Amino acid sequence: MIKSKYRKRENLTDAKRTGHHTTEYKATKLVRYIVYLYLGQLMLQRLDLDFILFQREIKEEYFTVHISDIIVAIMIMMIAKVLVWFITQVTLYRMYKSKNMDTGIQLAINQLVMYVIYVFAFVFALDRIVSDMSIFYGGAAALLVGVGLGLQRTFNDFFSGLVLLFERTITVGDVLQYNGQSGKITKIGLRASFMETQNNALMLIPNSELVNQPVINWSHRDNVIRLEIPIVITSDVAPKKIQELLLSAIAPIDNILPEPHAYVSLTEITDLGLKYSLNVYTNQVMMAEDIKSSIRINIIDRFRAEKISLSYQQ
Repeated sequence: MIKSKYRKRENLTDAKRTGHHTTEYKATKLVRYIVYLYLGQLMLQRLDLDFILFQREIKEEYFTVHISDIIVAIMIMMIAKVLVWFITQVTLYRMYKSKNMDTGIQLAINQLVMYVIYVFAFVFALDRIVSDMSIFYGGAAALLVGVGLGLQRTFNDFFSGLVLLFERTITVGDVLQYNGQSGKITKIGLRASFMETQNNALMLIPNSELVNQPVINWSHRDNVIRLEIPIVITSDVAPKKIQELLLSAIAPIDNILPEPHAYVSLTEITDLGLKYSLNVYTNQVMMAEDIKSSIRINIIDRFRAEKISLSYQQ
């Protein structure tokens, strides 16, 4: 995801470079707003228009919020956003290019930088609004205990997401089989990961489930998988003949790899007949079921043409 985003950025035409949808333009626009807010805050103070929005006495001390406090808090969060852009899209981007780093590591570093900067920015913004942070800490301590107990699963998902980003057992673009569904991971978020299923539906999976539950990662090492199609033959046909027919059934089908070679094995002799297994390899994991369906159709057509009986009591 990051690599494609960077590639698009490098291949921008002159028209796109001057367009309003580039990240550089958005960052410049954000800086302009920060300057406007800063000048507005100065004017409020010079013209003595910095009115009190909220005032309350807490523990014999006045808790006061002015208009300028809100403006400065907004400025701090906007500066944090610009800082995140500069670090991830300029400073770290050069390091990614020079070291040719994996996209999973890039995503992990970018998200961690974003989390850290936004947390510090939120604390500084809150410090601007709350004149005495000890008042906030005292009330927040009891609140956070209750919230923490109620959000144990959420915190578990958050830290599990960090584990996924750094351990990289699952990365963006991997094809997984989870809870009977197969799909491609499109995003590893703060609380949940997004998986696009074979039905083109978007499944949200809690990060803790991906860390603690059994998950099949079809593309962790590479994107080549083996498909197995079991067949039981009731007729007394030579195994060599069955092998030729099964291998011929995959010839017209796309997305089957020539290497490793497809092969047929006689796996079992039962009362129902001889049990064969046709094994093929593909790198189209998301199309696995469609490929297997096409192979079965070709097998049925070829066996009927040869008048070879199949056992359907498998």
